[in-house]
Amino acid sequence: MDTKRTYLFMLLAFMLMMGWQMFTVYERNRHPEWKWPDSTDQANTTPAPSTATTSNAVSISNLSSTQAAISVQGAASASEMYLGSPNFRDKQYAMGLSFSGKGAAVESVVLNQFRAEAGSSDTDLFRFQTTYPGDDGAKFRPIGVYSVTVDGQNLELWDQDWQLHPSGDGGAPSFSLDVLLNQAPAVRITETITIPRIDQGYRADGGYELLVTYNVTNLSDHQHTVKLTINGPTVPKATTSRDIPSVVEGYDDNQTIAMNAEPPSRLSTLAATKELKTSDKGWSLLWFGSSSNYFCAINRPENPGQFAQFTAVGLGPDIDKDPLVGLRATTGDMVVAAGGQSLVATHVFFGPKQRQWLNDAYYSAYPMSYDKMLVMTGSSCAWMMWDWLVSLLVWMLFAFHFVLRDWGLAIIALVCLVRLILHPITRRSQVSMMKMQKLAPEMERLKKKFGDDTKGYQQAQMELYKEMGFTPVLGCLPMFLQMPVFINLYGALLSTFELRQAPFLRFGWLHLTWIRDLSEPDNLIRFSAPVTIPFLGWHVYGINVLPVLMAVVTFMNQKYLMPPPAVQTPEQEQQRKMMTYTSLLFPLMFYAVPSGLNLYYLTSTGLGIVESWLIRDHIKKREAMDKAGKEFVEVGKATRASRTRKIEHEKPVKKTGLSGWLADLQAKVEDMRRENPGKRKN
Repeated sequence: MDTKRTYLFMLLAFMLMMGWQMFTVYERNRHPEWKWPDSTDQANTTPAPSTATTSNAVSISNLSSTQAAISVQGAASASEMYLGSPNFRDKQYAMGLSFSGKGAAVESVVLNQFRAEAGSSDTDLFRFQTTYPGDDGAKFRPIGVYSVTVDGQNLELWDQDWQLHPSGDGGAPSFSLDVLLNQAPAVRITETITIPRIDQGYRADGGYELLVTYNVTNLSDHQHTVKLTINGPTVPKATTSRDIPSVVEGYDDNQTIAMNAEPPSRLSTLAATKELKTSDKGWSLLWFGSSSNYFCAINRPENPGQFAQFTAVGLGPDIDKDPLVGLRATTGDMVVAAGGQSLVATHVFFGPKQRQWLNDAYYSAYPMSYDKMLVMTGSSCAWMMWDWLVSLLVWMLFAFHFVLRDWGLAIIALVCLVRLILHPITRRSQVSMMKMQKLAPEMERLKKKFGDDTKGYQQAQMELYKEMGFTPVLGCLPMFLQMPVFINLYGALLSTFELRQAPFLRFGWLHLTWIRDLSEPDNLIRFSAPVTIPFLGWHVYGINVLPVLMAVVTFMNQKYLMPPPAVQTPEQEQQRKMMTYTSLLFPLMFYAVPSGLNLYYLTSTGLGIVESWLIRDHIKKREAMDKAGKEFVEVGKATRASRTRKIEHEKPVKKTGLSGWLADLQAKVEDMRRENPGKRKN
């Protein structure tokens, strides 16, 4: 019967774990990893010359005959422009950008300080802000001008060819497009891009913030009312299998930033278009963009009051399965006098969520406060993650890393600190568990005594607990106290940029372990293509060792290092079997989690085994000494350098027989001498 219960428990535990995994897979499918078209790196660090200067007029066919004919005059074909540098750790620029004359938009951004993956070559660098796939996705090319409205007549510009004006004499490069109204020049739109250099002294922005201006010039002899709609950043590519990119907005809450983050699926399924101009609490938007675990792209208008609308638009033929989100900003009516100009400026951040920069006064101060994006938890356990605890754990990891110079060793040091803090509770827990073992015979006697009288048995049980000083909750308390640390460390590993691609015990050419990225599974052997487990639908990317080691250590702890009490109740024996065999499920439960988290759990379990053995051994020795007629006496600090320690004093043993009589006689003589110190012997 007990064996059947054990198997039933294991089956239920397995089904529960499978259900949890299926739930996480379902959630991940709602936030799929974006599939992006590959594009080649460009080595140019200066703008390419324009390849076409011939202008043409393009009519918009969707206008009715009663509307004014609005058209554009630009380049005969799209030109490309390259800014910055895609070369690894370039000394002049922190990034390289590819611009397209098609819509005057960003084609891709290369952050040349960071590799795409751990161990990749110096030419395989991190790239994001590439265009969404499909015709609908092309309408949301980052930073490009989507449309213009002149005197109430709207014209889409995302697919128009803009004329390139290379930079000269230190000026910034630009694209321009002339808009015609009734075949007469009306306005000229000029988009100018200024990329920062990092070789001209220290820059507080780290070289990650562009200045993009949109200048509207009136080409006619009378005023025009103009509105521009410009695209925001695209949602970055997921950088890990657990990465859920978000759309982020920063609102003005009385001179402080209130940040809101939502997954693309939520925005795209709520409505086709969601207005972001004001929050639910009536706060005004100051900036908007997108973020992944480690990178973000933010569009911050220099004057948010110029904009009448900020929107998030759901994309894809089936937005529930392919939830891409496009971001846009539309200005209010700009009245441009004859021969006059109107300027719209926006600051665009393309960079890492790195504490070195986002905690700096430049980015952390109002109206940016980008440091609020440093701790973002988007997993199914987000409700159990607290920003303050994640930040505290990150700070502690940084402190340990400063000393140990290795993030894996920093995690191990964090384990040691947590175990040290919890040692008093762990010690009481072990004492309580040993008392429980001693109470087993008495508990069995009470069961036989009270039989079916459950209430009487419970009262007698509580009295017995009180008499023996046993507290049942202490048995599980250390584990429950460690759970917040364990879960929030998971959040820290997912959101701390410095742990991205951080190896364990690798010092230059010396590689002491196979772990090359603590934010990813350890992958002793990595598959060239993911293997799908048919009946589970899991994607396995390699052979991981740490989850297997966790199962072995946990099994050894349950099976051999925690021996059963001398007398076991059937319930205790059943519970022990369940705990022993449940440990074999660890490889499945922790197979895909970051190796840093597995390293934490493995180290914590190993130290817990040693700690438990030492505490139990100490308690057993103390009990043995008590039975042998010895006692422990607590003493204070003998000297400054000494610690509080326990010394053993033996009780005097009374002698018997002739030796005892002589000892008593000698003691009496000594007492008489002390009472009459002045007398001498005659």
